[in-house]
Parts: sequence; structure tokens; C-alpha cells
Amino acid sequence: MAVAERRRWWQPVDAIAACPPHPATRDAPSGPPDPAARICQRWTLVVVCLASALLLFNVTAPNVALPDAGAALSADFAGLQWVLSSYALVLAGLLLAGGALADRYGRRRLFLVGLAVFGAGSVVCLVAPSAGVLIAGRVVQGVGAAALFPAGLALLGAEFTGPARARAIGVWGASVAAAIALGPLLGGLLVEVWGWRALFAAAALLVVPTLVVGLRHLRESAAEAAQPIDWLGTSLLSAALFLAVLVLVRGNEWGWTSLPVLGGAALVVVLLVGFWVVEHRVAEPLIAPPLLRNPVFVGTTLVALAFAAAGFAPITYLTQYLLTAVGAGPIQAGLLVAPFAVATFVVSLAADRVVARVGTRATLAGGLLLGAAGLVLIVLFGPPSTALRLLPGLVLFGAGAGLVNPTMTVAALAAVPPDRGGMASGVNNAARQFGIAAGIAGFGAAVHAAVTAGVADRLVAVGVPAPAARAAGERAADADLTGTPVVPSAALVEAYRGAYGDALDLVLLLGVAISLLGTLVVLVLVRTPAGPAAPCRHVEALDDRTDPVVPSDDGCTDCLRDGRPYRELRICWTCGHVGCCDSSPGRHAAAHHAHAGHPLVRSFEQGEDWFWCYEDRRLFEVTAATPAPSRSQ
Repeated sequence: MAVAERRRWWQPVDAIAACPPHPATRDAPSGPPDPAARICQRWTLVVVCLASALLLFNVTAPNVALPDAGAALSADFAGLQWVLSSYALVLAGLLLAGGALADRYGRRRLFLVGLAVFGAGSVVCLVAPSAGVLIAGRVVQGVGAAALFPAGLALLGAEFTGPARARAIGVWGASVAAAIALGPLLGGLLVEVWGWRALFAAAALLVVPTLVVGLRHLRESAAEAAQPIDWLGTSLLSAALFLAVLVLVRGNEWGWTSLPVLGGAALVVVLLVGFWVVEHRVAEPLIAPPLLRNPVFVGTTLVALAFAAAGFAPITYLTQYLLTAVGAGPIQAGLLVAPFAVATFVVSLAADRVVARVGTRATLAGGLLLGAAGLVLIVLFGPPSTALRLLPGLVLFGAGAGLVNPTMTVAALAAVPPDRGGMASGVNNAARQFGIAAGIAGFGAAVHAAVTAGVADRLVAVGVPAPAARAAGERAADADLTGTPVVPSAALVEAYRGAYGDALDLVLLLGVAISLLGTLVVLVLVRTPAGPAAPCRHVEALDDRTDPVVPSDDGCTDCLRDGRPYRELRICWTCGHVGCCDSSPGRHAAAHHAHAGHPLVRSFEQGEDWFWCYEDRRLFEVTAATPAPSRSQ
């Protein structure tokens, strides 16, 4: 074979040749892609799914590594809290800015930069000689994740269109859910076999091939009209979130009525008020003011925050209880909490059918109540040391999470106009990440205080002097169970197990209270507005229109974004939003009417030519209690 014809081992084969140029537009070009572009679509899906799964794996997996990492780095309880919450906090604070930067400077560019930064943070965590360096590495990971996460979803939206986009987003959602579900178990396996640093070594190693493939096969796209970035609003919101978590983490140490805590809380309020003022004054706000005044959107955002705190934090401290008080190994602890993740994954696959049958409001409220009932079962079944004691509560808790997690995102997106969908999704995800960080910090403060007091009380009850008992309680709360001549190790360990069991019950009951509060928020804010008292005249007014509305997409806008099936498309005659009919699982045409107040839709199906007025249908249902007729043109 001639030298010119030989393919070197480092050269790509034709099947994975470099992608053709991609136009820098918001959506993929019309028409079927050529074979080379189709190959690049597949590689884009692989790269984005792998990278996104890696991000979510780093949210749940480190739970099982905390005891070993804390012992190796001499980290106290507050330091271990920061190892978990710093990643979620930075991701929450910068997520919206990351999406804006991706639209402005290119999704591929931000995705690859974010992936590289995430890998660098993983390396810092891998070689960390102290808890401070480990936390710094987690912060760097969070910065990379904030750039990577929104850019990845935007890349999928740019590469795929129509039903293919729905399938791609469905695959992406399944990969993310699997990473969350498998995080504790796979993390436990890595920790038990190779040690806690193996978690970050695996992340750093997986970044390399993902980055190499992404450099070759991702195509660039950007917003057609890039908007200026609201740096002032981003700074104010990020500072408020960080300070709120700092106050929660250090509240026990500083004293809840001390000047630093009260001053910090007051400063959080000032920063949030400043953020509100800035968002109403800048031309392109980080969060559009109409979203902040939309009760359904505000309600679903509060649910995202509350359920992230009430769902993730109890599982975190349940895992820590199994590892430190029960003495379970990392793999065993991962297996014991696995029913929660499995139930969440399975039920989330059927959540859209539940919404189609009972509605968004009932699904959210029911999911929150199921989660609360699951936490109550764990408390009632006694110390959670075996799978049989944990299984009923974890399955019920996971079922509630499976209903709430997808539904609150879909409800938030349905509550806003299509052009605000990206912003609404970003706010929802940011609220979820902040809920994780705040939940770990706030519940951790409750655990630390309860363990300190519980250990001291138990030691005093067996004859240990009060000062020594109090000192031992403070050490035990920081996971230091070293005995002393005054406090034998056996007595300290026994007191610690009992005190941590009581602290865990407190955490679970706090989760119940937050879930019930979230249910109240749903019942008050997530409501469908009432119909008018008189029939509308929109159908009759159609003859006066000379500017027919152009559909906003070639499929149901919400279903395409969320990976749901749709049928019998309806186009809103006011704004062009395309939604699916009431026979489709999402019922997005009706949802758009309920939240936007646009009463008239037109059939968007082949061979159909008719109009439908939701307002007339509502009045007809009230007066005649029979199905509303369609209006023929």
C-alpha cells in the first residue's frame, strides 16, 4: 500500500470523520441532515449525556466518601458539609450566567471550557492535601459544571429538531437519572476498593476522552441575537446564596443570636432586595420580572427549592448515619439507600401519565405528600440499620420524588411564554441546586447540635462529669470518637449511636415539615385561573385578521423540549405557540391557554382546518355540562 493511502493509528476512520460546519443559529437547519451530520448528532448526544451524567454523579456519589475523606484530611463536620454543598452552591449561583454566556459566545466553546474546568477541579480534589484544598477543588468543579450543564442542553437543541429532538432529550434525561440513582452505589464501590480519592480520579479520567471526542465532533452554535449579560444581578444573587449557606453552616459555632449570624442574615435580605431592584432596571435581566410575578412559576420554583432540601439532605445524613453510627461499608450503605433512587427513576418514567390523568397541581401535591409519608415511615420503623427497616419508607419517598422532580420542571416551563423557556428552566435548576446546598447546611446544623447535646446527655447519665461529657459531645459531632481516661471509647461510641439516631429522626421530621410546606405552596400558588363569565368572540373576529400566525416549531414546543410524546397539534392563534391536544400526555395546548390567557387555537394537523375557543368550551361545560363543539372555519 502506498504511503499516502495508509491510515496512521491516530487518524480517524471515515465513520468518525470531523463534522461539517454547523450554522451559528438557535435551531438546527431545516431538512434532513446528511450522513456526516447525522454521525455528528449521535456523537453530540453521547458526549452531552456522558458529561451531564458525570456532573450529577458528583452530586450524589461523594456522600459515601465523606467519612474516609474527613479522617484522611482531619476535616471537621462543617468542613465536610462544605465538601458537599460548595459544588451545588456554585452551580446554583452561576447556572443562569452560564446559559447566557453559552448563547453569547457559543455553546460548543462554553461546553468544552466547562468540561476542562470541571476536569481541572477533579484533579485538585484528587491531590488535595487538606480539607480546604478539597473544598476549593469542589468550587472549581462547580464553576465548570455551571458552564457545561446549560451549554450541553443547548447543543442538543441545536443539533436535533422535531421528533428526533424529543428522543435525544429523553435519552439525556434517562442518563442523568441513572447517574443520580447509581451515584451512591458506584461511589461506594470505588471508595471501598480504591479509597475516597478514586471518585475524583474517575471523574478526571472520564473528562479526557469526553473532551477529545467533543473537540472533534461537537459543532458550534450560538444565539442569533446575543443579549448582554446581567453581571450585576448575577453577582448580587450569587453573593446572597453564598452568604445564606455560610450563615447556616456556621450558625452553631457563632451562635444563632450572635452579631455575625444576625448581620449575615440581614445582609442576605439586602442583597436579595438589591437583586430585585436591579432586575427591574436592567435591559436584559438575569430573571425577567414577569417571571417573578407569575404565581405558578414562583410556586414551582419554591417547590424545586423545598423538595431539593427535603429530599437530598435527609438521604445525605441517612447515608452518614449508616457509615458512621451503624458501621456499614460504602458499598453496603449505597445498597441500603438504593431503593430510593430506583423508585425515583421508575416512577419518573410514568409521571407524565399521572399528570395527564389528575393534573399538575394534584401530581405535585400528591408527590410531596408521598415523600413526607415515606420519611415518617423511616422514623416509625426505628433505627434504620437494615434493608427491611428502610425499604418501605425509601420506596414511598422515592415514588414521591419521581412524581415531583419532572412535574415541577414541566409546570414551570408551561407557566411562561416559549421565549422564556430557557430562563425558566435555568431558574428551576438553580433553585434545585441551591435547595441541595441549603438543605445540607441547615440540616447539618441541626444534626451537629443534636449530636453534641445527645452525646453529652447520655454520658452524664452514666456518670461522666458534665464538662468532660460536653467536650466529648463536641468531638463526637465532628466524627472524632477517640476515647479519653474520663470517657472510654466504648461509652462514647454507644452514646454517639443513640444521639445520631435521634438527630436523624429530627432531620427526617424537618424534611416532613418542609414537604408539607411545599404542599401548601402548591395548593395556594399552582392554580388554574377561572374562565370568563361570558362567551368570547375570537372565532368571529378571525375574518378581520390579515396576518396569519406562523407556528413556533414543527411539533409541540413543550414535548420537544422535554422528550415527551405528542399528537394532534394545536397552534395558538395569538402567539404561534404549538402545543399538543388534551388527548396527549402533556396537554400542552390547554396548559398554554390556562397560563397565557390566549383563548383560541387552530388545528395544526394534516387534513384539518378548524378553530377551537377554550373560553367558549368552559362556558359551555358550565351551562350545558356536555362536550364543547368545534368551530369550523
